[in-house]
Amino acid sequence: NKSAEVSKNSNANSETNKSSELVKCGLTKFPSVKGFSLGQTVDEINANYPFFKKGYEAEKEKELEDRKKANFVLMTLGSSFTDEETKGVSEFEGVSFIWHFLDEKLMALVVKYQDDETSKIDKVKPLVEKIAAKYDLPKEGWKFDEEDGATLDCQGIRVDLSNHYQSGPTLMITDLSLEKESKK
Repeated sequence: NKSAEVSKNSNANSETNKSSELVKCGLTKFPSVKGFSLGQTVDEINANYPFFKKGYEAEKEKELEDRKKANFVLMTLGSSFTDEETKGVSEFEGVSFIWHFLDEKLMALVVKYQDDETSKIDKVKPLVEKIAAKYDLPKEGWKFDEEDGATLDCQGIRVDLSNHYQSGPTLMITDLSLEKESKK
C-alpha cells in the first residue's frame, strides 16, 4: 500500500506540474508604454503628439502595395519624424520605437531600450525580471529560447523580450486579435 501511496502522490505532483505549465498570463490589456497602448488609434496618439498623424500619413503613402491593401502601416521613430518634431519629447528619450498599425489601430509596439540602465542588462532573464516588475507582469509563464529571447502569452496579448548581442534589450507587445485580422 505504501508504494500505491507513493505512486498516487507522484501522479498528483505530475498533474500539479502539468497544470502550472499550462497557466497563461491573465493580462488582457498591456499597460501604456511611454504613452502608447495597444489598440490606440492614430488620432488618439496624435492628441498627445501633434506631429504623429502627419508622420503616419507620410508612411502610409510610402507603403508597399500589398500593405496598402491590407491597411497596414509600419512606422519607426528614426524615419517617420524629423529630429525637430521629437526633440524634447521625454517619452522618446532613451528608446527607439517601431509602430505597427492595422486599420489605424496600434497592433504592435517595439521598444528598443537605449538608456544606460536597461541597455547594460546583457542577459534575457534579468531583462524579464526588470520588465515584469515595471509593467506588473507575472514572473512565471515565460518561455525562454536559445537565442536570448523570452515570450509571455497572455489573453489576447503576446509579450516578446529579446536581448540579442547587437540589437540590445527589446520589448515587443502585440495585440493578438489585430494580428489575427492582419493575416486574413
